[in-house]
Amino acid sequence: MADGKPTLTYFPVHAKADPIRMLLHKAGVDYTNELISFADFGALKASGALPAGQVPLWKTVDGKMLNQAYAIIRLLGRQHGFYDGSSIEESFLVDWALETSLDLQNSRAYRVYMQDESTEEELEASKTNFAKFSKQIAASLTERGTTFFAGDRLTIADFVILSHFLSMAFNEANDKPIVATAAATVAETPIIGEYCERVKAQLGDYIASRGAYVC
Repeated sequence: MADGKPTLTYFPVHAKADPIRMLLHKAGVDYTNELISFADFGALKASGALPAGQVPLWKTVDGKMLNQAYAIIRLLGRQHGFYDGSSIEESFLVDWALETSLDLQNSRAYRVYMQDESTEEELEASKTNFAKFSKQIAASLTERGTTFFAGDRLTIADFVILSHFLSMAFNEANDKPIVATAAATVAETPIIGEYCERVKAQLGDYIASRGAYVC
């Protein structure tokens, strides 16, 4: 812990920590953004310093060490007013968005964005799973016509969804063809691009300062 501030520990990539960083920025939380190398991670894991051997890790001001990215963002969302919707239905949509995002993560679609070489099977699986995610998000936005995903108020669902699109389809730091493929998928449904711009506008200068990483 640095200077009595909470600390978020993760690799120098967006990935699982990006939505958490978005929330902390929007909430105006003063925290330490601790970036560790993969070698550092290995040493920390071997030492037993990481709960369940995982990052991201959220260290609270009173010394608690919390893991699991979506549990962390739900906790912080509750603390700062970005979790619960204004109705039971909106709260369902927040959780639905997180579960749908987790499906994308668990499909390992991100792997082809990071590794030097990928098989045709891996590339096709990534394209398919990203297209599935995009279609689901677009359908939900179209059906309800709200400003943000769960309603007319920003929630953690928006941070999680935006992070996927920024890393996979709108990522100038990654020159792999898969990024252009994902961008073309998004271009087929303009409502996604429009939605992403609305969420980005809520984050001020965070988007420009969040760093250039491959994912």
